[in-house]
Amino acid sequence: MLKKSRVVSVGDREADIYDLFATARAHREAGGPELLVRACEKRGVQGSTKWLWEKMLEEPVAGYRELAVPPKRGQRRRDAKLSVRFRKVVLEPPRGKEDLGKITLWAVHVRERRAPTGVEPIEWKLLTTMEVNDFAQACEKIDWYVQRWMIEVFHRTLKSGCRIEDRQLGTAKRLESCLAIDIVVAVRIMYLTWYSRMQPTMPCTVFFEDEQWKTLYCFVKKTRMPPKKVPTIREMTHLAAKLGGYLGRNSDPEPGTQVLWRGLQRVADILELARLFDHFKNGP
Repeated sequence: MLKKSRVVSVGDREADIYDLFATARAHREAGGPELLVRACEKRGVQGSTKWLWEKMLEEPVAGYRELAVPPKRGQRRRDAKLSVRFRKVVLEPPRGKEDLGKITLWAVHVRERRAPTGVEPIEWKLLTTMEVNDFAQACEKIDWYVQRWMIEVFHRTLKSGCRIEDRQLGTAKRLESCLAIDIVVAVRIMYLTWYSRMQPTMPCTVFFEDEQWKTLYCFVKKTRMPPKKVPTIREMTHLAAKLGGYLGRNSDPEPGTQVLWRGLQRVADILELARLFDHFKNGP
């Protein structure tokens, strides 16, 4: 028997809308999507004079979860230790929306302990229509929320890099065929970006073939001899990004998907030209 799929809509703070939770409640029995939303609004809780997130701080810490935080401008990669609290809550409707009634949700509160000096600590206030009855279920919701940013980067890469919105292919079937290729390209660019930031010392051969990295290295470095030691993934990512317009100054953040997209397009052209010259050199 096939297992029934569960659709979960993950939203950032713009999705913290009481009407949205009410709509999810109305469609839940019919198999509608579940919600996982990062909250930002003050919410009244049944049986309490305190706002929801004030009340959540009174809950005991259920456990701690470590999270790898990618580097940002002026900040190094770090492992954040997060305290996790959760509880079932019944929200009171906001003023003017009493007709929507009370809504039962589960709240998960995440806060970073001992953040580095000068770094704003991570704090997430999550509301979900799915049950959270133990620490493992709370961590599952945290892991899902973490993926939200990668999903946004994926769609931005499709739009800004692959430029799917500019395609003029005439029919939906042609667009689907094009998307099948563009999606693979977008995922590979995200894969390269992630490894360059999170595993910078890995050999570049986890992404680049020998012919690719050697051609890229020689072209950017203006040399005829590639190094005997395989460069790191971070070093080759920076070289590819420079072809896409990345300056690589000390104050610059790590290259993003858009400059890598442009750079890798140029790498493909340079590699094809190198093969063509090699063909002429060796003869028919």
